[in-house]
Order: sequence, then C-alpha cells, then structure tokens
Amino acid sequence: MPRTRRRSGWFVFIAVGSVSLALAGCSGNENGAAGSAATPAATADATVTVEATPNLVDDDGRSFAISEVGFGDNGYVTLTNVTGVAASLAGLYVCVPPDCFALPDADVKAETKALVAMGDGAGLKNVVASDGGLTLAAESGEVGLYASDDVSSAQDVRAYVEWGSTPHEGTQTAVDAGLWLEGSYVNSSADATRIYRSKSAQWVPE
Repeated sequence: MPRTRRRSGWFVFIAVGSVSLALAGCSGNENGAAGSAATPAATADATVTVEATPNLVDDDGRSFAISEVGFGDNGYVTLTNVTGVAASLAGLYVCVPPDCFALPDADVKAETKALVAMGDGAGLKNVVASDGGLTLAAESGEVGLYASDDVSSAQDVRAYVEWGSTPHEGTQTAVDAGLWLEGSYVNSSADATRIYRSKSAQWVPE
C-alpha cells in the first residue's frame, strides 16, 4: 500500500498536564476497563470486520476515533467507528508525521474496531490493513488519522494522540485543529506494550 505523509482526528477533550488524558466524544465499546485496569490484548486470527451496507456514511473520516496504539515490531493502531452507522476508510491515512500509510476502501460497521497493523498483523483481530511500516515506539511518539497525506493541514486531521513526551512533529497541527491540548501527552515508558482508551475515556498505558 502507498505510504506518504499526513494525519487525522476526532473531537477530543483532554484531562490536563503530562499524564494520562481523558478524551470525550467517543461512544460505544472502547478497549479496557475504567481507571488503570488492563484489558486483554488483541489476539486470535486476523479477521476483517467490514461489511457493505446501504446505510454507509461518507463523512471524510469524522466517524473514527483512535482507541488503541500497540507498540513494537507488530505495532498497530485501532480505529473505532464511534457512530451508529457503517463508515468508510477510503481516502484516509494513518500517519506518524511526516510519514503516512493510505488505508484501504473498507467499510467498518457501526461501533466496530478496525486494526491497522504496522507489521503483518499476525495474531491480531479485526485487521483491515497490514504492513503499514510506521514506527510506533513505546517510549515516546505520536500517531494521527488524516483525510489526506498532508500532515501540516489542520483541516485534514481527524484524530490524534501522542505519548511519552511533547511536542512531536504533528502536535501543533493537532492543537490548531482543536484535537489536542498543548503540553499534554499520555504517560508511557520504554517497556509499555500499548496505550488504550478505557470505558471512562481515559488513556491508559500497559
């Protein structure tokens, strides 16, 4: 799949400071339990949870939130369709600025998760795209969802998260888009395996 540069995002409220962040505006089944309780890691055979539907919404990526980021060689980004109808990934990009990975033309059912794997996706569920090739380092990093591969465009950011430290290359664009609070980041460490959003909309490291 083509790789370029850009990102995306959704509407976010972030708790404060340089610790775990609480983001509002997402609905439905998020990964994890409230607080710092861990949830089972995504395992099992790769399965695409996409389905064509006459109720498909084409909203340029605004139906999706980033709900989990997995680190390491088999890292991944989980996108959740937070609406009540199916939505398309066509024309969207997952980006670690300045690099981007173009998503396939796949329809994700309402309140369903879709994983974008940076490796081959082996052992992960709900994989809609693999071999993304972007680096998701546990100690510090960022990732966003974009409606183009222009990561400098605040109009094209649809979702964004950064962890470990701030700022990163895409931070200011996400701040300008109203998707991130300047000076905030999700706590993480070099030995973390992932960060995920709990049911209470809190970003939790694991």
